[in-house]
Amino acid sequence: MLGPIAAVVLLIAAGLGVRALLRPTAVERDANTLVARSDATLRAGNVSGARGLARQAVAADVSSAPAHLAAARAALAEGDGLTAEAEIGRAVDAGTPRATTRAMSAHARLLQNDATGALAIAQTAPDADRSYARRIEALALAANGDIAGAQMVWNRALAQAPDDAALWSDIARFSLAQGDLGRARLAADRAVALDPARVDALLARARVARLRVGLVTALPWQRRALARDPNSYAALIDHAATLGDVGQGRAMLATTRRALAVRPGDPQAFYLLATLAARTGKFTLARALFDRVGGGFDRTPGALLLGAMLDIDGGDNEQAVARLRNLIGLQPMNIRARQLLGVALLRLDAAQEALATLRPVALRDDADSYTLIVSARAFEHTGDRATAAGLLDRAATLGAGPARQFAAEDSIAITAAAATAGDVTTTVPLLRALLDERQTQTAVTVAAPLVRLSAMRPAAWLAYGDAQYLAGRRSAAAGAYRRGAALRLDAPAMLRLAATDDVRSTLDHYRAANPADPTGWRLAALSALARQDPAAARGPLERLRTLSDGGDAAVLAALALVYDGEQAVATGAAAYRLAPASALTCDAYGWALLRAGDRTRAGQLLRKAAILAPTNPQVRWHLSQLRA
Repeated sequence: MLGPIAAVVLLIAAGLGVRALLRPTAVERDANTLVARSDATLRAGNVSGARGLARQAVAADVSSAPAHLAAARAALAEGDGLTAEAEIGRAVDAGTPRATTRAMSAHARLLQNDATGALAIAQTAPDADRSYARRIEALALAANGDIAGAQMVWNRALAQAPDDAALWSDIARFSLAQGDLGRARLAADRAVALDPARVDALLARARVARLRVGLVTALPWQRRALARDPNSYAALIDHAATLGDVGQGRAMLATTRRALAVRPGDPQAFYLLATLAARTGKFTLARALFDRVGGGFDRTPGALLLGAMLDIDGGDNEQAVARLRNLIGLQPMNIRARQLLGVALLRLDAAQEALATLRPVALRDDADSYTLIVSARAFEHTGDRATAAGLLDRAATLGAGPARQFAAEDSIAITAAAATAGDVTTTVPLLRALLDERQTQTAVTVAAPLVRLSAMRPAAWLAYGDAQYLAGRRSAAAGAYRRGAALRLDAPAMLRLAATDDVRSTLDHYRAANPADPTGWRLAALSALARQDPAAARGPLERLRTLSDGGDAAVLAALALVYDGEQAVATGAAAYRLAPASALTCDAYGWALLRAGDRTRAGQLLRKAAILAPTNPQVRWHLSQLRA
């Protein structure tokens, strides 16, 4: 056998030269080229494309450490910690020093929900990777509930690398999870400015836009993310969900199918498809799709709510009750969950339990008609028809009082013991208890630190405004509500603004951003009716009828008043069928009949309305026209 020196001599003799020994083979060239292309594609924001190229590099040279590291980087960017960890191990086996992979390994551990392990590994990363490692340390601390520790590490990381787009993107997502929309927006804007190609930063900015202003404003950011990476599963899912929420069902379906093509069988995509089927009334299909969601994702709040709706439709009220109690345990202020639980309990003849469930919602000044109708049915079950009639009258009223926090579920003493000054999460329950007991000045005092210490959180300003409003300080409340709405313009903020301020310009902006939210259309209709402009009220009312599938007695009664002729009569009859014990539906139907010339039936209904609501000025005036 030839020794190494003899082999070199023979090669030289063959005219190849020593340089030929150092020149990479075609396979090696292909692998290295693919790695370079993968990294460049990753920097351009196309994570799925980078991952495909890295896989090709590994296939070209399975012994290439750079190829395995490229595959790990792409997997980490896509959120696949398991694959990333495996590829890091292969890179180490191929000769990569383990110390240089510490930060990546910590990231992979974190993506596998091992925050403690991720923290331990990140703390051993070399100085060269300290910025990356600190990012993972902060995220691991936050995942373990050490928010203060995470903030300290982020501050150190920012001092070391103030222009790290990945770091700012992490801070944006963390701030969103904490409800700190002001900081989330600043961080997301900074991340996008530093690296316009970062898909996770663009998606964080989309979520900020969705929460701050409305659904429609998130769409351009999501489209920018998809332009960078057309096969980004996270971007496709976010985009599909937003399209569905704004009522673009076909576009949602197409986008969800694209997501399933990227990640076949993924439960989140099936959840979206089930939601779309339920929205269009295809409940059998929705149940079949929901069954494919599986046992993990179906325990999240949205899936619990959808599952309960399908249970109620299918007659499995016991299962619906179990799901909804679980959901209310997670989200005590979820109005829709309480509504559905009330319905399921009523079907199980548990009227008192239904009333206890609905009470925190029905006591709100801005309680919606559906909640009031279900509560009225519960009172009817208990034999209290007088209270039921009062609730039905409220349900048939288009207007609503100002939104405020739920009724308290614990005493002042219990909530005070848990409250921390300036912390929204622990202070709001105390404020509810104080406001329920009409201790408004104490509530104002307790709420004041919120807007000093949590000034970037909309919930802080709304809670402070509620305390001021109930203390009779309308101007101070309006100012607080405006500050909260500037951070997050959602339905609760709009209702509060409408109760204290002129919202016409804000309302147009809100409706444009949230076309499927009835709040904006209801406020627009109320504003037009208050100006005695029935023509301007008609469009918003018709939109509300569409959104409620014709099931809102208050909307139909209002339409009966603004329509003419047979259209008014037909709409009034529909309102009356939904709420025949309501003075306002009787009045609207009777007034429509009177204008159409049917004085006999009109008289019966208008007199019934006067018996049910003898002091209502509208009812009294309409009855006077019958006698004229």
